[in-house]
Amino acid sequence: MTVTAVEKMSFAAFESAGEGIVITDLAGNIQYANPVFEKISGYRRDDLIGQNPRILKSGKHPASFYQRLWQTLGRGDVWRGAFVNRRKDGTTYHSEQTIAPVRTSTGQSIGYVSIHEDVSARVRFDEQRRTRELQNVRDAADERVRLGRHDLELARQVQNRLFPRTAPEIPGFDLAGSVLPAEETCGDYYDFIPLPDGRLGIVLGDVSGHGLGPALIMVETRACLRTLLHGLGDVQAILLRINQLLVHDLESGKFVTLLLAILDPATRTLTYSAAGQPAYHFSSSGHVTRLENSGMVLGLLDDPGIPPGERITLAPGELIFLATDGLQETQTSDGAMFGIEQTLNLVRTHRHQRSRDILKELNASASRFRQGAPQEDDITMVIIKATEL
Repeated sequence: MTVTAVEKMSFAAFESAGEGIVITDLAGNIQYANPVFEKISGYRRDDLIGQNPRILKSGKHPASFYQRLWQTLGRGDVWRGAFVNRRKDGTTYHSEQTIAPVRTSTGQSIGYVSIHEDVSARVRFDEQRRTRELQNVRDAADERVRLGRHDLELARQVQNRLFPRTAPEIPGFDLAGSVLPAEETCGDYYDFIPLPDGRLGIVLGDVSGHGLGPALIMVETRACLRTLLHGLGDVQAILLRINQLLVHDLESGKFVTLLLAILDPATRTLTYSAAGQPAYHFSSSGHVTRLENSGMVLGLLDDPGIPPGERITLAPGELIFLATDGLQETQTSDGAMFGIEQTLNLVRTHRHQRSRDILKELNASASRFRQGAPQEDDITMVIIKATEL
């Protein structure tokens, strides 16, 4: 077979190849382009001859991309990679290319041959597949969120049923309580629990944190309290027993603040003991005293030092105010805090109103104070106000 025949066969192979083939000189100027490349690029062969392949640049690759390509070819190595090129009509296409030096029989480089495969259809298919997969992931995530919200709504409804619907009506006293969760569920707790002989158990507590986990601890604490109140009747003994249960159930660092009181309307006395939960006594003139009968929070230590119950007598016009720390720690977006002094001043100012109206004013004031900032913690309050019979 003669050399001329080989050349003819090589040319025919290039012309009938299934991939685009481009041959350039060492400067990168196009010397040959086969029909498939004409179809891929949209340029006729006469338009391509003498041109540099940079006419195909789409602007999708940084200068460093081409620098690495020429560095590879300059070493005499074969370069393989993918381009996003631009056709004559301005549309882009994806091309996988192999570019290799063309050498003479003596090993001298005389140009480059580039083989192009238009993979645009495959790239579009892969993109569509990834889009479908991403959408499936989003749909699954949205469904999980929907189910999670549904579960939280059910939890919220269940928890709401555990709070008193109304405060009990007791001659000589005006009682009120409110809870304002920061999320669907909360770790705050208040309760009015009827006891024998007309007495009333009054509870205010706060589980560290807020959300579903603290809400479950709150439910456990509530169940224990209601059971123990009817069995023991001694506020100190009840708090100590609850602490024994919580120490074993709470994870490290979690705790519960709790105040437990028993109101006896017959003697107008309030017997209370507390575990890290403050309370405030307002005289009829508005003088406020912090009730100090408190031990450590529950759930951290085997012996939190809960003091024996202390008894105080409430004369008409006097008031006991209980609140979790969510109220005084209400903040604006720039970090200003509502604070205990503002809280107590509001109670003092509105102490002649009904207990429920005092609580409404406190919640409204905290909301105005936030100035649109989100509520960061649960806010729960109880007021025990002594009135004339």
